[in-house]
Amino acid sequence: MAFPVFEKKEDIPKGFEDLYEEKDGKFSPKVTEVPDVTGLNTALETERRERAEEKKLRVKAENTAAELRRKQAAAENNISEEQLEALRKEDEVRRKPIQEELDRTKAELTKVKKTDRVQRLFLDSGGMPDRVEDAMLALDRRTGLTEDGNTITVLDKDGKLTTEKVEDFVKASFKKEKPWLYAGSGGSGSGAGGSTRTGSPADETPPGEQERITATKRAQVSGAF
Repeated sequence: MAFPVFEKKEDIPKGFEDLYEEKDGKFSPKVTEVPDVTGLNTALETERRERAEEKKLRVKAENTAAELRRKQAAAENNISEEQLEALRKEDEVRRKPIQEELDRTKAELTKVKKTDRVQRLFLDSGGMPDRVEDAMLALDRRTGLTEDGNTITVLDKDGKLTTEKVEDFVKASFKKEKPWLYAGSGGSGSGAGGSTRTGSPADETPPGEQERITATKRAQVSGAF
């Protein structure tokens, strides 16, 4: 796998600057091929997330400043607070269909690029089809997408980015955390084998209890709607 090429030196993730040199106006890796660049990609994704968070804060500050300017302009032009609020609501109504369309498109892309692929990995790794909904509730929380939407990332239980590859996570780590969701791991239900359950009690939930929890969750979801 090749190192990425950066347009500016500032874009190189911290700690990796020494691995790059300037060529033809761009910063290219001194070594073009490496066995594994997971650490670099993770650092890059972390920086992207930090920049995205900074952008959110900047946009929020800009919106606040813009709102203050609108109020000042309204006061100077003898526009009442009620009239200003009416104009603001009209603007929100105009923008709502556009935002809804953007949200739908984003959800569809996430389903194609992440959800469907993770579900297929789960089933190919021995996940039981009759428990795929339960598995995806957890897997959706433990996976994400890079900013470009081309790579599935793995998050720890606290939602922090890890260097683990999604294939390894679904096949091994997630299976160890929730063995009852996989065939042949000692769980009950179709596809379950008769092997002895392994791992510490804290890492496992008895199949019967898991089914009770799942039924409760589904009832809560149904009630919410």
